[in-house]
Amino acid sequence: MRIYHLVTVLLLLSTRAFAKSDANTLAVGQGIAAPAVTSPINYSNGFTHENPAVAATLSGGQLSLEYDTGKDNDENNQSGLGVELGYGNGNAGAMAGYYKRDCEGCEGRAGGILGVGTSSFAFGIGYREENNYSAGLLFNQSGTHRFGVTADFEDVEEEGQDLRTMGVGYAYQGSSFTFVVDASKRDDESGGTSNDVVMVTPGLLVDISKIAVSISYDMYLNDESKVYEDDVWFGVAIKGSLGQLNIYHDYVNNWALVGAFSF
Repeated sequence: MRIYHLVTVLLLLSTRAFAKSDANTLAVGQGIAAPAVTSPINYSNGFTHENPAVAATLSGGQLSLEYDTGKDNDENNQSGLGVELGYGNGNAGAMAGYYKRDCEGCEGRAGGILGVGTSSFAFGIGYREENNYSAGLLFNQSGTHRFGVTADFEDVEEEGQDLRTMGVGYAYQGSSFTFVVDASKRDDESGGTSNDVVMVTPGLLVDISKIAVSISYDMYLNDESKVYEDDVWFGVAIKGSLGQLNIYHDYVNNWALVGAFSF
């Protein structure tokens, strides 16, 4: 009943009101060419984080409350809570966030992103505990044909290795839909079996008035060791003039909720 009560509260709040902007507010693909501004710090799908350049598209203030739940490999329930706060003027913005998974030995993680943009491109940088750095570019971020590039670097002290991840993406922005294809690849100095795996995610987002729906398909190429499994995930957004409720299935957990409110 916990998740039902949370959905009810967020739904009532979200239908009160969300400031109109050109920013994408529902996750689709890997968030490289069409990143979502509602939860880019704590939630992501792919080998890279969401493109930090999305901070440049934030207009006004935004508060996001996040909850996800699901079962681990041992069929134990795991849930997480997160919060993100940001402010921008449509050309430059900053966001900070904190996320904590409810599991034994799990520590909370803080992070933030900064983004600045011009009429033709936007650039962003990000940091997340511990020792994770990211950078991203969005080209023609307000146009029909959009391109994104992301790069992540993480120093894993416990394992004595560096993780480097690159991503590229293309998005076609129609009047009421977005079609995107994102791809990313992870590399590490340990020479692990997953080094040559490329994750490719085509996705489609349809946005009609107060409702938006996205569906994405994660495919793993050159995965000879069968480390990963292809998967389909989807999101639904219910919009108001001050708030929005996003409901995801198989995005970052079995189920995830994001209540984003502008001010």
